[in-house]
Amino acid sequence: MPPTVIHIAGTGSFAAEVIEFARAAGLDVAGLIEPIDPLRVGGEAHGLPILDPGVPPRPGAAAAVGVGHERLRIRRLLADAGWGDATIVHPSAVVSPSAVIGAGVVIGPLVVVGAQSHVGDHALLGRGVLVGHHTTIGEGSTLNPGANVAGGVTLGTEATVGMGASVAQGLAVGDGALIAAGAVVVRDVQAGVRVQGVPARAFATEHRT
Repeated sequence: MPPTVIHIAGTGSFAAEVIEFARAAGLDVAGLIEPIDPLRVGGEAHGLPILDPGVPPRPGAAAAVGVGHERLRIRRLLADAGWGDATIVHPSAVVSPSAVIGAGVVIGPLVVVGAQSHVGDHALLGRGVLVGHHTTIGEGSTLNPGANVAGGVTLGTEATVGMGASVAQGLAVGDGALIAAGAVVVRDVQAGVRVQGVPARAFATEHRT
């Protein structure tokens, strides 16, 4: 049975949104975990205590990543300390019954996930994101608010789709690629490449690990 009491990894402004997503989904957020700045441990943010990610939690404790970048690195940090996965799906989201939602995924309000799609572990789908049918969203990827990924798309691991950007039908976006806000992608995007504009063109090569 999935946990009803969870923690959120992250203490910044976006964590406040994830807390609200979780509460709307009927989850009780007991505290925050600080994965970046150890000086914040022991304090408080958004009315919740901030915990050290390296301290082992009680058995069965679960956490969701409330940060929009480096999601897999943060998840590994949590896993090493013994935290389980918490998945958050806002009740206003529409997720096809034939879609597969991975562990630790965060799905915001008014998101639509189409038929036969697969959302990989620890991906983030922000407010109003549209994911078409038969689309694969890679692990740790971030789709920012208003992103529209059409049907039959393959989005690689830790790819980022900016706010309001669109990816046309049937394309492939490589691991670690970055699609800038408002871009319209009409051709495949190679791994580690940043694209922007209408139509989207390569801007720079990202060196991500």
